[in-house]
Amino acid sequence: MNAKEGKLMDGDVSLDSSPIERRQSGVTLSVDPARTVPANEIHTEDDKEKVFNYVAHVVHEVMNALAAIEGNSACIPAHSENEIPIRHIQSTTKKAAGLLKSLEMMMRSYKGFEMQFVSVSLEEIIEFISYRNRIEIIPHLMVDRIYVDGTYFWSVIENLIINAKKYGEPPFVIESTIEDGNIVIRVIDFGKGFTGNTEEMFDLYKRGPNVQNKKGTGVGLHYCRTIVEKHSGTITAENHDEGGAVFTIKIPNLSPK
Repeated sequence: MNAKEGKLMDGDVSLDSSPIERRQSGVTLSVDPARTVPANEIHTEDDKEKVFNYVAHVVHEVMNALAAIEGNSACIPAHSENEIPIRHIQSTTKKAAGLLKSLEMMMRSYKGFEMQFVSVSLEEIIEFISYRNRIEIIPHLMVDRIYVDGTYFWSVIENLIINAKKYGEPPFVIESTIEDGNIVIRVIDFGKGFTGNTEEMFDLYKRGPNVQNKKGTGVGLHYCRTIVEKHSGTITAENHDEGGAVFTIKIPNLSPK
């Protein structure tokens, strides 16, 4: 962000393009030229909406910048004198992008949002996630068309697949079927599975005891549960009979009216 757009310094947050203002009483959040909201007095839904929208905008812009940095670094010839710096740039940008994604998910979890239900193809969602994340996913789909919020539900499936790749082992499988009138989607890997209380993994900032040596924020599964519950569904985790982990999503079998 350049000076013309406004700078963020010392923990300040600006909600428009004007410079950050400081008051003796503390940091203020600039909402518009006619009004400021003290950082500790964001109470109205309108104030919260502006904060959420601003954070979403910043996350989007910084993610684009990080993608450009990573993409351009990949174009630099890998000679001996620059190979290590390039790898450092790429790993750092990926880490930063992951933290921003976690921030975005946490903000979405707490924001009062409405679902926009549409008919989507689970097969197409899987193909896109596979391509986007360079992960081979094996689909076993008895059900393809599902009636969900396409954007949010897609992010749930992607989160579970990324978790499977990070903590589990291939093959990575997604199954779908109908059970007791509900659509059931299972995301399966064949790694070490879970230890401890799997229910607690869905609490904010909670992580399983067997993944403490892996980098993570403890936000992703909480976000997944929030979105699934917005679909009047449930999500659970358990160990697979043949080894590995299974995440099971159950949502009502809805159809357009």
